[in-house]
Amino acid sequence: EKRHSEMLRYTLFSGKVRLQDVAFPLGALSQTTDRGGRDCWEYLRANFNELRGRYEGGPMWGPIVGLCCRGLRTAMEADEVQEFFNARDEAVGSARRRLAQALEAVRTRAARLER
Repeated sequence: EKRHSEMLRYTLFSGKVRLQDVAFPLGALSQTTDRGGRDCWEYLRANFNELRGRYEGGPMWGPIVGLCCRGLRTAMEADEVQEFFNARDEAVGSARRRLAQALEAVRTRAARLER
């Protein structure tokens, strides 16, 4: 949704949300609805280089990557995320653990929903 994209841009790039607070709106959006989780992932994928340039090496890079991926719901989406980051292995950096945790959470949720 356009509103989600605008909220993500405001949160991550406006400078009006303190660095330590960006996790709150990201977590709320990615975990609340299926569409919100998908929108977070699509935003991360579309703006990856810009986000990486701004946050990589800082304390919020891992949480941003993790939260933007954690809200997905299917194994196919987890595979899509894995493929995206496999092609950018060096870019994952300090977010590697958070990414692995997010993918595990998505795959666990997907398996539970399939039952």
